[in-house]
Amino acid sequence: MRIFSSSNSGCYIDRTVTLTNVTCGCPTIMVAPTTAAVCAGSANISFTQTGGVTGGTWTIDSPASGGGSIVAATGVYTPPATVVSATTVVIKYNEPSPSNCFGTHTITINPIPSAPTATVTTQPTCSVATGTITVTAPATGAGITYTVTGTSPVVAGVTQATTTFAGLAAGVYDVITTVNGCTSLPTSLTVNAQPTPPVAGTASTTIQPTCALAAGTIVVNGPNRAVEYNIDGGVYQASATFAGVSAGSHTILVRSTADNTCVSSGTSVTVNAQPTPPVAATASTTIQPTCALATGTTVVTAPTGAVEYNIDGGTYQASGTFAGVSAGSHTILVRSTADNTCVSSETSVTVNAQPTPPAAATASTTIQPTCALATGTIVVTAPTGAVEYNIDGGSYQASGTFAGVSAGSHTILVRSTTDNTCVSSSTSVSVDAQPTPPAAATASTTIQPTCATATGTIVVTAPTGAVEYNIDGSYQASATFAGIAAGSHTILVRSTADNTCVSSGTSVTVNAQPTAPAAATASTTIQPTCALATGTVVVTAPTGAVEYNIDGGTYQASDTLRVLRRVRTPFGTRLPTILGFFINKC
Repeated sequence: MRIFSSSNSGCYIDRTVTLTNVTCGCPTIMVAPTTAAVCAGSANISFTQTGGVTGGTWTIDSPASGGGSIVAATGVYTPPATVVSATTVVIKYNEPSPSNCFGTHTITINPIPSAPTATVTTQPTCSVATGTITVTAPATGAGITYTVTGTSPVVAGVTQATTTFAGLAAGVYDVITTVNGCTSLPTSLTVNAQPTPPVAGTASTTIQPTCALAAGTIVVNGPNRAVEYNIDGGVYQASATFAGVSAGSHTILVRSTADNTCVSSGTSVTVNAQPTPPVAATASTTIQPTCALATGTTVVTAPTGAVEYNIDGGTYQASGTFAGVSAGSHTILVRSTADNTCVSSETSVTVNAQPTPPAAATASTTIQPTCALATGTIVVTAPTGAVEYNIDGGSYQASGTFAGVSAGSHTILVRSTTDNTCVSSSTSVSVDAQPTPPAAATASTTIQPTCATATGTIVVTAPTGAVEYNIDGSYQASATFAGIAAGSHTILVRSTADNTCVSSGTSVTVNAQPTAPAAATASTTIQPTCALATGTVVVTAPTGAVEYNIDGGTYQASDTLRVLRRVRTPFGTRLPTILGFFINKC
């Protein structure tokens, strides 16, 4: 037979009943309580009989085991501690013997639900002060309710058939599930306290824009926790570094990574404007190469201040002066000392090639010393132009003529007028020694005047050679002066190479023309005879330094002449009137 529960038609048990013929019927026995279901492990349940004969015993009719326990005498029933699923238990009351009558009551032992699976699906945020707990198991269904009770602080429980509990203040909550009247163990969950927004970040521009980089880098220092950062309302990022930030004022926000509603107040950070490179250098070569110095000096005069300078890609230096710069075109750059990416455009400066010294002088002594002038004159004929000249280390002069130069070897230098270090190699020029005048003439009157000739002849016998001679007039090559009048005469000797070289005078005298002897006083002292064909003429006067001649014959010292003779004196031949002596002819 099948016995159905009076409270739950779904609960029944099947029993096999053997009918026995009896002479009388059993009384109706009712078993209380009438609950249809209890929870496993619940408190003891007392059953009573409400009909029939008391004093009977209580038993668990089914299941044979695992249905809990009952006190036979009292009917106090203890459900099983655990069941896996709903279990039907039949409680039976047996009247005392010899009666075979009994009564039964069927109950369902429901299992204790597992602690619910629940989470705080929404914790309080900086914008919402409360949290939300959601139960995910067991799922909602018939006979299932959920209860959330605050334990710290204590908050009255809320029971509902739905799984979501919103608006929960910060605290600790127990979540239980009731299934078919059986309550689970609690699941404890914590609703966090409402978070505090992060403090505003301490931020700075660690990299300001440079001439090479138009943007800066901002770095946020702290807070040191689970936060993320935002600049100017952009996307939040985990890194506290913002690169590529344009010039201007920027706002930094810090947000909790645990609660994106927790945002700090703004921090203002400024990125400087991109600096401007220095202007191109104003530079010039202040010292050009010279013949003495192969390099030049370049000086930058602007810009000045917080800048440094570079030539031809070399090392930058604080000084705007570059010495020892080789000849050629050079590039000057100016760089900011505050930002070494700020470099000016190039300035080109030229250092001239080292000049070439003038060629050695072409020079000669155009005027040599004379007896009248002790010095010579040297003239430079080349090179000409932008040059000046120097002799023997003296002062340079524009003229290539050097007068008053003493005898000897002299050194001529030529110097550029545009570069006084450009000096030619030396040219040696000699000025002759001042010549010596010829020696005074050695001269004599070789022919004195005679009664026949009124003039004399003077002959210079020394010096000879490249000289010429002068007597009271013009110079002549011949050393013989004829036709010289009587008197004292001065002989000068002059060099034919230098007509200023004249000897001292040599005095030579030409005698006065002599006077003829007086006419002879003569007589024929011996006349011819028949025995002597000739006569003898005797001159009695004049006497002395005379000689006598008769008829043009030979002069003789004797004053006795056999014929008429001429009279000759030591001073010349005179033609006195000599009377011829005529011999008697025979």
